[in-house]
Amino acid sequence: MHPIKIIKKPINLIFTGLENSVTFLVSSKLSREELNFLSVLVAEAKETIADEITTFSDETLLNDSENKAKMSFKIGRAFFENELVGYSIGYCELQKLNEFYLDVVYIKSDHRNSGVGLGLAIQMINSINNVEHITDIKFITQKENKQAINLIKKIESLIKNSQ
Repeated sequence: MHPIKIIKKPINLIFTGLENSVTFLVSSKLSREELNFLSVLVAEAKETIADEITTFSDETLLNDSENKAKMSFKIGRAFFENELVGYSIGYCELQKLNEFYLDVVYIKSDHRNSGVGLGLAIQMINSINNVEHITDIKFITQKENKQAINLIKKIESLIKNSQ
């Protein structure tokens, strides 16, 4: 996995088109029920993605902590008709608190190319707009992951057009 793009904050992106069909949630922790649904998606992601993906322990995902707060840890979820169809993970490394890494954006195969990944990434970016210590956003992907690279290009285009 390689960081491939840096975008300077602040940005507030607007994304329309999925409001009536997809619900996006971004938070620092999950409920036990959400964790159970997420575990299924993470297992699917591990089978689909060639490189190792970032995962966190159940305890980390269920609880708040001082380190998670420092890291501006965020987990995003996309729901379609009450079914979890995508997730994302973003955080700052403790050594570089000014850089927010949007590390994972995974969408179930039957919901790809529908705007769900873009909507989820935008929700994650917007969720850290008021975090003062974050100045840069980095995206992490595999060099050969064309879908992720296209997603990043779409975000760059939205940012350019919003300025």
